[in-house]
Amino acid sequence: MATETEIAFQGTKQEQELALRAFEAIKRKHVMHGVNAPIKMTAPAIAEALTKSGGPMAGTKASDLAPRLEAAMRANSEVFAEGDNGEFYTTKSGRAPSVTRSENTHTFKQRFKTDATELDADAARQYHSSLVSRSATRAERTAMMESVPEPAPSSPIRPPYNPVVNTPYARSTERPTLIPQSQIVRERQQEEEEAAEAAAAAAPATPVVPATPPAPVAPTAAAPTTAQPATAAPAVPATPVQPEAQTAAPAAPATSSTTAAPVPATPAQPIAQAPATEAPARRAATAQPATPQVETPAPAEAPAAAAAPTQAAATPATAQPTTQPAAPVTQTQPVAPAKPAPPPVPVVTGPVEVNLPTNDGPLTIDLTQPIDDILADEAVYAALVNMIGTAAAGDTRLITFGSDIFPDEATERFSKGDYRRIKEYLEEPETGGVASDRDIMADVFGRRVDHPDYERVRFSLNYRMLKEKKDFDFAGIDSDRLWIAAGTSPALTPARKPAEVGQDYRFLEDPAMAEAEQEYEGDEQQGGAPIEYSLTYYEYENGVLPYDLRFKRIFPGPVFDDQRASLLRFEIPQLYGSLIAELRYPTGNRGGFIMGLNELFEGHMVPGTRFTMVPTDRGEDVFELHFAKAEEIEDNLLQYDDRKGRYVFRPVSYSVVTDPSMLLTQDKFGKLHNTKRLDDSERRKPDIIIPNAFEIVGEENDGKLWAIFDDLFPVVNLDRPMSRSWLRTLLSGAYPFFYPDESTEGAYFYDASKRTS
Repeated sequence: MATETEIAFQGTKQEQELALRAFEAIKRKHVMHGVNAPIKMTAPAIAEALTKSGGPMAGTKASDLAPRLEAAMRANSEVFAEGDNGEFYTTKSGRAPSVTRSENTHTFKQRFKTDATELDADAARQYHSSLVSRSATRAERTAMMESVPEPAPSSPIRPPYNPVVNTPYARSTERPTLIPQSQIVRERQQEEEEAAEAAAAAAPATPVVPATPPAPVAPTAAAPTTAQPATAAPAVPATPVQPEAQTAAPAAPATSSTTAAPVPATPAQPIAQAPATEAPARRAATAQPATPQVETPAPAEAPAAAAAPTQAAATPATAQPTTQPAAPVTQTQPVAPAKPAPPPVPVVTGPVEVNLPTNDGPLTIDLTQPIDDILADEAVYAALVNMIGTAAAGDTRLITFGSDIFPDEATERFSKGDYRRIKEYLEEPETGGVASDRDIMADVFGRRVDHPDYERVRFSLNYRMLKEKKDFDFAGIDSDRLWIAAGTSPALTPARKPAEVGQDYRFLEDPAMAEAEQEYEGDEQQGGAPIEYSLTYYEYENGVLPYDLRFKRIFPGPVFDDQRASLLRFEIPQLYGSLIAELRYPTGNRGGFIMGLNELFEGHMVPGTRFTMVPTDRGEDVFELHFAKAEEIEDNLLQYDDRKGRYVFRPVSYSVVTDPSMLLTQDKFGKLHNTKRLDDSERRKPDIIIPNAFEIVGEENDGKLWAIFDDLFPVVNLDRPMSRSWLRTLLSGAYPFFYPDESTEGAYFYDASKRTS
């Protein structure tokens, strides 16, 4: 009986093998699906997955493989079901799902509405319009019902509590201002105000003896009438008014002849104003005048006593006599609520400066500036990173990986089985031998990005894998963490061994060479700027580039001190493709270089091709490599014949833009024909390589050989790499038998007579 991994495929042996590979490719594409869930993929897509770089059928054309895959999958109809648009369906269990819809599928009509009828297009639009009309009518009716205001209940009984005051301003979200206790003005509470009002009402009225006979007060403010005697009509005593409405109510109601009577002549009293310490909320509550309540008239012989509560509530001081007659009493305007004072804004009187210690002296930063402006300064950013890193390194409770810092007790531990699964995942052809930490989290551990512990587990994975030196190598940068199996490389290796290439480039780490490189080439390239480069024969043959000062400015450096290499991706717009290269960092007596460009150089370029390397914003390890196309040219170019072990010139057709001084043509460098390569012991010695180049391109001049720099440089780079700055240094005094021609710029002499044996 066939299991999930042991499926009996039908057809010929080749069809069985193709069906098995197609089944594995579809499973890999839908790794997160269930065992019995239908998964699908087209034959061209399966062919692309199988024939890509690092795939099980790499080197086979996808267009040729797709028809054979279709025939193999059709021969295994029990495993693959053919659907629409050329798609083939299967499941992880190895059984073909049903891609056609069952006739017994339940529908909405069958389950819920057995008497439903189907409508044509016109009837459906009419039914839809009726539903919209009914919904609009219902909404209008609801809005009309809600717009009718409810009548406010009127009651002569005062509420048991003060009404809630709605302030005309929104609640402030600013931080509150703290006021000292000694400066807080305490407001009178409601109980205290009611007690004071009751005491004032119970106190007897103070008789007032005017200095002159008082004049009678007019019954209304608008139409004064003849004064009446004090006993002509009983006075209506004022009903005690609530404290909230006292400041806005008139001194005496005189708006109606039926509810008010003439008031006896008394000295005029000033209208009381609201206390200065009254809160804005209370003044807003007292803005509306209170409606006076009419009671049974009191005896006429006590008018002063009847008016005493109102006067006592209006002013706390005793009224003073006056010689002027009382003016008609008018209603005062309501007091407008005062606007609240805005909260105080903290004022920074000056910069808040902090000094950061660095190796070049302290740096001063202003903490009042935005954080982005502070970190924009690279020196300040480096100083802050150094301070945080030093503090984290001195704390044994914290562990770091790149720029991430986590507590040790919060990290995850992994078993040997987990490491074995990761190693098997890296060995699969679909991964190409490299995977990021996010790929491992998703495909091996099944963790999604939105998981609460995703970042913690991802940090733990990177930190623990870094300790497993025998199984894994870190080959990424801080922003793109890539892993490979220990001792492997997804990039193509050069013709020479990587260790030998590293020894050939060790001159790049010489301090004297670094100064010369800075002098000759330091100002030509700035950080982040494109690099224009001309390909040498040594680089063309081995598919490498030097990790010199120019490339160090755009390529990322190692994350850890013992990191061996980082992987880079080069995108070639002219070829609509990309490739993976490996940047080997300098270690010990070996220099740094970039390898893995063999197919690009040998398939589309020639020695002397000019190209440009540009950083991208898609990542610090992603670059674009541009080279210009030209009309196809056929010329005799230098090549190495492995069978003869000699350099020969052969006709080569190329259609790229080249540097004329770097192009090794037979017309210019004909003496190189049938020459042998130098031995390994000789090709590492500059005092042997440079004289050999003089003999090939030099001219006789009084027993000396004379040559220009542009002719010497491409010949010197046949058997070993040598930069322009280093070659100029060697020709300008490093050896006594090499010296420049004072009469011609860029020309040099080689005097063999000064050479000692």
